[in-house]
Amino acid sequence: MSKLTTTSAFCACVLLLAACGRDSDAPASADTRRQTPSAAPPSMTIPASAPPEGTPAVATSAPSPTQDPTRAERRLMRNFVSFALDPSPESATRLPLTNQVELGLGQDIKSVLKRSDAPLAEAWTISAPSFRAYSGPFSALELIQRHAEESEAESVGGRGPFQLSVGEHPHCAGLPAPSPRKFKHHRRVSVQPSGSSIDSCLSWFSVDLFLDTQGNVAAVTLDLWEP
Repeated sequence: MSKLTTTSAFCACVLLLAACGRDSDAPASADTRRQTPSAAPPSMTIPASAPPEGTPAVATSAPSPTQDPTRAERRLMRNFVSFALDPSPESATRLPLTNQVELGLGQDIKSVLKRSDAPLAEAWTISAPSFRAYSGPFSALELIQRHAEESEAESVGGRGPFQLSVGEHPHCAGLPAPSPRKFKHHRRVSVQPSGSSIDSCLSWFSVDLFLDTQGNVAAVTLDLWEP
């Protein structure tokens, strides 16, 4: 009888230990499952200020010009804007023009202006049927006139409606446009609407003067943003 009792007690202890082992294993497995992170889908990065579709806005920050304009170049561009607003023999005499000034659209030369014809506004007109989806004819003087009238101001630089740059400049919101091949080594002095005076590239233009080694204007080109 005592042997049976001892055997029963031993078996009961074994069963009790096995049950305790199962109870202690269950929470551990649950904890392990809770601590294993599930695979998360990759995140999508969205720019904070993604531009809307449609007409691009004017670039808010343009690259610095390759060189600073000299005092003479600032005076030249002020005189050119003044001449564009009021073409006359007197205002034309303030422009250091070569005997023949080549006129172009973008990087393509289209016509030649004789210095003796410079006071005539119509002599600056380029008779091309189209350019960058606009219909011709085209005139750098008319572009400057229209922007000055819309802005009700004509100053160049500072807070005025026109900004001055030297060398390559952004094509509004695009990359710089190349110079005409014949004038790629000339100093390039340009005037465009200031960023604060327009709100769309459709209003942007550029009038670029190409100067020879004596500082005389050898070519004048205009450029537009293609819609």
